[in-house]
Amino acid sequence: MPGYIKKALKTYLDEHPKRPQHARMHAWTAPSYGSKVQLTPPADNSEPLNAGGLIRIQQIICTLLFYGQAIDSTLLVALGTLSAAQSKVTKATAQAIAQLLSYCATHPDATIWLSTSILK
Repeated sequence: MPGYIKKALKTYLDEHPKRPQHARMHAWTAPSYGSKVQLTPPADNSEPLNAGGLIRIQQIICTLLFYGQAIDSTLLVALGTLSAAQSKVTKATAQAIAQLLSYCATHPDATIWLSTSILK
């Protein structure tokens, strides 16, 4: 499916990222070594998106889900997390979608490699 991600990025990505994005989903949280308690990230209390934002996020998830099932299965965990967040779409969900699109812009053409030892 050459060019599938490039077409999707033309449709959904406003501007290409200036730096490469190698993380699919979550922003990195630095561990605090030596502390007795490692707290979980706070709950998402950002403001909700309107209906147009929800439809846009659903379209992006559907587009990338097709590509993830066909070619790049590494996207599926991030897409599963994002699709679970569709019930309460917030600005944090939109930022996570933007990060996933930036990852796809960094790695646009995934390939499937089959080993000949598996086929024997």
